[in-house]
Amino acid sequence: MKIHGLFEFIKSFKSFSSRKINELNNISGVSNWHSRFHDIIIRDKKMYHTIKNYIINNPKKWKEDRYFND
Repeated sequence: MKIHGLFEFIKSFKSFSSRKINELNNISGVSNWHSRFHDIIIRDKKMYHTIKNYIINNPKKWKEDRYFND
């Protein structure tokens, strides 16, 4: 049995979801994801809380983003 790492899991997830999104929109060959993702090793509780707060609070800032179109 081969053990797959996080990279392979994310690659498969992105590929599968892009195909499904494109099927729903009747298009093909369009990537729906950024080309890379950032991984990081959480080394202590302070770092964990910093990252957790970023994940929780970042979507609240979407309307302030330069790419937001109301």
